Amino acid sequence: MRELPRLLVILDEVEGGHDVLTIARGALAAGAHMLLYRVPGKKVCDYIEVAREVASLAASHDALFLTHDCLDVALALGADGTHLPGYGMCGKDARRVFGQGKILGKSLHAVSEFEDREQAVALTYATLSPVYLTSSKPGYGPALGVGVLGEAAKLAPEVKVFALGGVTPRRVGACLDAGAYGVAVMGGISHADDPYLATRAYLDALSL
Repeated sequence: MRELPRLLVILDEVEGGHDVLTIARGALAAGAHMLLYRVPGKKVCDYIEVAREVASLAASHDALFLTHDCLDVALALGADGTHLPGYGMCGKDARRVFGQGKILGKSLHAVSEFEDREQAVALTYATLSPVYLTSSKPGYGPALGVGVLGEAAKLAPEVKVFALGGVTPRRVGACLDAGAYGVAVMGGISHADDPYLATRAYLDALSL
């Protein structure tokens, strides 16, 4: 399996904003190499139609494409992997269905969730959120702060931890210093006026 990129771009539909394909094109042109298409509640038939186009764009840029909470869609499209929401299937059970050789990520929201050893060894990566206050990740309590990233990384060293939630380019360094493998960004790119420039700012902060 190729080395996992340190920037995970989460594509989200924004009312009155850019469409998903415009965001994807901008992020890929800027140098992003891993896209996750996330639209909770969208009908599978509608999701897969757009997902197929995003997957094609990613492939044309030699980038990884991940589905969100859709093992069947990931398998049908030949996606590089899938991301499980916090309320979704446990990592170890998903790995049994998904098989080896595919990227498997999951949303985690507390250091204690990294203590499940069976789940940890099944995951390729996990997002930990919200690290900072953000409107994109409501309902998960107060911001965790960068200190939890190091704790999570120590509990599950085999899992690549991505900081998510309120991570701006200026905060990337603090996240990496605390122990994060990389950063996952949704609003910072999907909601940006220019997805290309926003992506470039994160890559520059990651020195990529």
